[in-house]
Amino acid sequence: MMKTSIDIKDVECNEEILTPEERKDRIGILNLMLDEGGVLPISKCSKFKTLDSLIKKKKLILDEQEKEIQFAYPVSGLPTSHHITLSDGREYYSMCAIDSLGSYFTFWQDLEIDSVCSTSGEPIKVVVKNGEIVHRSSPDINCIHVDLNAFENWSACC
Repeated sequence: MMKTSIDIKDVECNEEILTPEERKDRIGILNLMLDEGGVLPISKCSKFKTLDSLIKKKKLILDEQEKEIQFAYPVSGLPTSHHITLSDGREYYSMCAIDSLGSYFTFWQDLEIDSVCSTSGEPIKVVVKNGEIVHRSSPDINCIHVDLNAFENWSACC
């Protein structure tokens, strides 16, 4: 039987390497990406004092030529197979299927995930409320964790 609840104690968070100000700025940048609807020009981030530090710590992934933030986990500024709708109505794409599930713990909002299986191409829908999966489009949906260090383009296989 698939576990359908997510206990916050089970979620490993690597934010301990961020200072409190970096954590606050990271969430602010994520929210701004959602409000802007995609990639975020660096010029719109001047109010975030820890921007350079977040870039150095690889919490923000830039297109340096275009001077814009393309990715800030779990948010992708570019379309992916993983579309998220938050309970406040904002929508975005997540980097991968696992990031989609973890989005609840980033934004602390109920959400709907519309995705596509990378193997079968079948549509997938998952609804998360209060940190629990309350709906999934199939009882056979499984999440498999893979050692991502073994793949150069790991976001394409998740």
